[in-house]
Amino acid sequence: MLVSGVLYFLFYNHKDHKENLFQQDLVTTVIEKQNILKNKPTQKKVDITEILSLCKQDDFINKCTLIILTQLQNEQFNVPTLAKEMYMVRVTLYREIKKRTGRTAITFIKLVRLIEAHNLLKETNFPISEIAYQVGFKAPSHFSTSYKKEYGCTPKQMRKKLKAT
Repeated sequence: MLVSGVLYFLFYNHKDHKENLFQQDLVTTVIEKQNILKNKPTQKKVDITEILSLCKQDDFINKCTLIILTQLQNEQFNVPTLAKEMYMVRVTLYREIKKRTGRTAITFIKLVRLIEAHNLLKETNFPISEIAYQVGFKAPSHFSTSYKKEYGCTPKQMRKKLKAT
């Protein structure tokens, strides 16, 4: 809004008519672009089940997932490391993951860790803190909050649900 205010000021305080018309067009263009950005639809965030099906269909996502799974216990594994493993520039990797999944690269890495943790909860009787460390979380509390944010319940509640079925 500040930019359009400055342009508005320039438009009404300039003496030359040609310049005035140019500035009027400039003001109109800036305002139109601001309106387009306000009304731009946000990209849908892909949920867990869609990520799993994407892994089967999309070779790029499948390769990213396999690399993340090989580095699962590495707490230091991050986007630059994934980009290096994919032989890509970090920015390009970020764009591709965002375009295909609707998530940032770091949240995609975290999601793959959470999917693996969910599988471990289902298949093993390891303590939840041990599962957190196995999938690369530094702190079990961070793991629990991330898990709850993604799955809607804590790992402990999920384990109870899984055992009941």
